[in-house]
Amino acid sequence: MTETISGQIQKVNYLNDESGFSVVSLKVPGQNAAVTALGRLVSPTVGEDVELTGEFKRHPKYGMQFEVENYQARPPCTESGLRKYLGSGLIKGVGPVLAGRLVEAFGNKVLTVLDKDPARLTDVPGLGPVRRERLIEAWRASSEMRDLLSLLSSYDLGPALATKLLKRYGRDPADVVRNDPYRLSYEIFGVGFLTADKIARRQGLAPDAPQRLEAALVFRLDDGINKGHDYLPSKDLVEGTMELIPEASKRDLEAALARLSLSGRIVSEKGESPGSLLVYSSQTHRAEKFVAMNIAEMMRANFAKSVPRPQRALEWVEKSLSLTLSEDQREAVLLSLTSKISIVTGGPGTGKTTMTRAIANIWKAVTPKVALAAPTGRAAKRLAQATGMPAATIHRLLEFSKQGGFVHGPNNPLDLDMLLVDEASMLDIFLANQLLGSLPKEAALVLVGDMDQLPPVGPGRVFGDLLDSKKIPCKRLTKIFRQAEESLIVTAAH
Repeated sequence: MTETISGQIQKVNYLNDESGFSVVSLKVPGQNAAVTALGRLVSPTVGEDVELTGEFKRHPKYGMQFEVENYQARPPCTESGLRKYLGSGLIKGVGPVLAGRLVEAFGNKVLTVLDKDPARLTDVPGLGPVRRERLIEAWRASSEMRDLLSLLSSYDLGPALATKLLKRYGRDPADVVRNDPYRLSYEIFGVGFLTADKIARRQGLAPDAPQRLEAALVFRLDDGINKGHDYLPSKDLVEGTMELIPEASKRDLEAALARLSLSGRIVSEKGESPGSLLVYSSQTHRAEKFVAMNIAEMMRANFAKSVPRPQRALEWVEKSLSLTLSEDQREAVLLSLTSKISIVTGGPGTGKTTMTRAIANIWKAVTPKVALAAPTGRAAKRLAQATGMPAATIHRLLEFSKQGGFVHGPNNPLDLDMLLVDEASMLDIFLANQLLGSLPKEAALVLVGDMDQLPPVGPGRVFGDLLDSKKIPCKRLTKIFRQAEESLIVTAAH
């Protein structure tokens, strides 16, 4: 049976910052024992007065509890409640002692003073100018957070999002939620179109509002990118968006697509068939453009350091490492020594590992500025074991920062004469763009991989596209030297 109870929060027993689920102890007038209430509360604070609607239910372990369906919170009006409220940690830097001084100075008007007349804080003993300004700022930040939490709660959204909004937008993030909720789906990680759309629709936005149609198209395009596509045909994009928002017409969505293209948020290119369009996000289009540009520039540039006598180098490495290379492997090694960019590909057991060892050791004998890399830690470890030389993940080579971004790029290139990348089939368009933009144009690049093995996690198939282009010198290894159990499993899986 649904009922309403009122009381003051005495203790916050549990609070989940992600979901907002809380367990609190309430002092309810007329009841001697504290009431345990649980549900989705907005930043519950000791001393706060609340009105809760829900049901009493008996838990087999914890006994009688009040399960909250709806609630309203309001600051306490008594001086004892205000002391608890202000001293609970609600305001950064305000503990029980300072809370007591504030209440002694202003009584039950203390919150009004903090909100509307903070200049009167000069009346509080022991509160100097610096500490006073910090208190005013902390109260303002606390009030903004609580207002934001209350707003998000009305849309069934938890406190974790509030933290992200404050970090992204600073002051007044509630204005973004109220006035342009679809920005959340573009700019806040973890917030998709459906969440933003729920907010917008509850605010009364029309089903065919231009901003709604544009946001749905961008969401569907991003979804395609997350599934590995560099672009989507416009026909597929529009039809997919109509599945997402069935009330939208094809004509309106095509008009929205044109607006997005004019604004630069997406890029459209002509497809192969008449009238067809290929739709890219601006990020994937830019990455594809720069990958092509960097490869073209590298191929035009001279070697920073070349291998003087490739055939003699090949004979030397076979002798020094006690290798007997097949004709295919010799051709692959020579290709890597004489081409600015080269590709070596082949299935499991075709000798890529042995060939890679030969290439790495020849280049290392010519110049110390050699690096070996792979997209994953496991692949990098295998590469190091195979060559007897250090190898790193591409992220580590480029020095990825936890704060975001890479240390190395066009303005801070790697100091290399040659880079060999193993498992190159795993390069997505964004990582390939970052890697190529970080290489000096005079450096040599060797890409080793198997197009039928591990694909990229991100969008694009850079390795496959380079193979298909037939513009990059390539050697395919076809002779099978071994068929280890693991290789058989991989082959069978494909």
